[in-house]
Amino acid sequence: MIPSRHLRTTAILLLCSIDQCDSWQKWNYTSFANDNWKEFWSTATGPNARRGHTMVVFNESKVVLFGGRGNDAHRPHVPSRYNIVEDRGLLEFSTYDEHPLSSVFDPQSEFCQPVQTCVSLTDASSGNEEVCSYSWQHLTRQDLSHTEQTTIEEMCGFVPVGVYYNDVWEYDTECLRFADHECAQDGWRILHNGIVFGGCSTNDAGEKVCEAPSERYGHGAAMLDEKTM
Repeated sequence: MIPSRHLRTTAILLLCSIDQCDSWQKWNYTSFANDNWKEFWSTATGPNARRGHTMVVFNESKVVLFGGRGNDAHRPHVPSRYNIVEDRGLLEFSTYDEHPLSSVFDPQSEFCQPVQTCVSLTDASSGNEEVCSYSWQHLTRQDLSHTEQTTIEEMCGFVPVGVYYNDVWEYDTECLRFADHECAQDGWRILHNGIVFGGCSTNDAGEKVCEAPSERYGHGAAMLDEKTM
């Protein structure tokens, strides 16, 4: 007797040949900033937030970062009026510090007290044990008009300034790591602390000599050989 319905099950085996591929690896933000860098840029870790910097690959595994622009910082700034006096044929400022130009200047008021952030130092070449920065960011808001913002700056005696970098950092991706986790004992390491205006000076021959490239952002960079970027 032949059954009226026939049920068949067919197994299909698919064999795929997959080439070896590399997947993502996690990066960490461990910073090995030295005390001279911390003191110079008044911050504890680096490279800190920035834009317009360059990042190039060196020796197939090392990422080199240079320059960029950070968030604006605040600097004390008190425009003042002054009188000039003549002393034995020399003109001198006599009242620069005592007479602020703005009639609303009142830095000792409770409203004007800045937020102070200090970084401890243990091995700075200057011998300082601490570096502090001051911010009035809590007083500034995007909804303030230009006049309102200017009034606050005049009252509290500060001005926002751009922060431009010329430091150099390195991150070695061929570090000790387990599976795809971050580097176990490595991170961002400083190659050059940076220096104001590139440390430029004029020598006895009238030539301008610089220790490093000046601060910049929005620039380009490329590795020319193993020692030159």
